[in-house]
Amino acid sequence: MNKHIDKKNKYIFLFYALANIALAMQLGKDATKLSLLMMAVNIILGIDWTFKCFGFKRSILFIAISFAVAFGLETLSMKTGYPYGHFRHNLDTVMVGSVPLVACFMYFPLIAIGWVYGDMIVKSVPVTKSSETILRILIASLVTATIDLLVDPILTLVFRFWDYPNGGGIFGVPMTNIVGWMANTVLTLTIFELISNKNWKRPQDRIECLYGPVCYLMLAQAIPLFVARFTLENRIVADVTGKGWNLLDIYDCLSAFALVALGLLFVLGTIGHETYEKRMKKAAR
Repeated sequence: MNKHIDKKNKYIFLFYALANIALAMQLGKDATKLSLLMMAVNIILGIDWTFKCFGFKRSILFIAISFAVAFGLETLSMKTGYPYGHFRHNLDTVMVGSVPLVACFMYFPLIAIGWVYGDMIVKSVPVTKSSETILRILIASLVTATIDLLVDPILTLVFRFWDYPNGGGIFGVPMTNIVGWMANTVLTLTIFELISNKNWKRPQDRIECLYGPVCYLMLAQAIPLFVARFTLENRIVADVTGKGWNLLDIYDCLSAFALVALGLLFVLGTIGHETYEKRMKKAAR
């Protein structure tokens, strides 16, 4: 692994964290800018990491598959309630049917991040080649579901990007939405792996350079929650069913979950990263 590149990426994420904190200090009552910034950064990282991991042709294929799966599952969910639960979009933007175009592109960045994290874990543990792909996909689905659990209640309840007419116990979001994200990730990566794995020479050096940064990215997802908890004024926000939620209680609960879940992902990822490096050094001797 190129140590210089890996160290450089760590500094980039440190700057990213400090920039978010500095921005949040100026937000007052409005955390919309911070959330949109985090979404934009995730999309940029997703594009960058996708092309580094898969190359040009496979990246286009991956994004196309992700778009198609997202569009299909969102359309199905709005009509049947499965897999995300009944919901409706409030975004004023270009629509593809009843689904905003931008919504279909919000999946692949997190799925790409989950793929890198899953790849790092499977490369650090003794599993058979036949099990690698399955384990990588399952780990990626847990990563994307965890991150969505942290951001979806805020985007739903506070910013009203979409809503769930029947409400839900996760601050207006039903548990089915988390299941839907796992299903989306599994379906997208399964199709992609089946189509693209033939004669694929993995750019292992470029993929390895992302193992360290992806651990820090896990922690970075918690930045808006922790900062907003101490910069926003408390108020009551109501979901579409009329049920009121205390804003700071929402941030308290999500921050506590982030501390445990993302902290665990960071620890496991760091151990996996170090284990992989030791195995590579031993194999090189």
